[in-house]
Amino acid sequence: MIYNNKPIASAGQDQNVITGNIIKLDGSESSDADNDPITYSWSFILKPSTSTAALSNISIKNPEFAADVDVFMFLLYQLMMEL
Repeated sequence: MIYNNKPIASAGQDQNVITGNIIKLDGSESSDADNDPITYSWSFILKPSTSTAALSNISIKNPEFAADVDVFMFLLYQLMMEL
């Protein structure tokens, strides 16, 4: 039987966001114990209804987006990885 360990997704540190700035996300601390290739899949899971923020590329380790809405809690995002 071949056993494969789950990869560990790390979406980086929390950031203070200023409206109008470009925000860089950082998945570079993600890892796979078996050294399998990592496939990134970023997505917003919560953002204000007035926001048009979009990730520059959902499949790279460090996508960007423009902070376009001035609110206390701008958004939540997630990083998922596949085996």
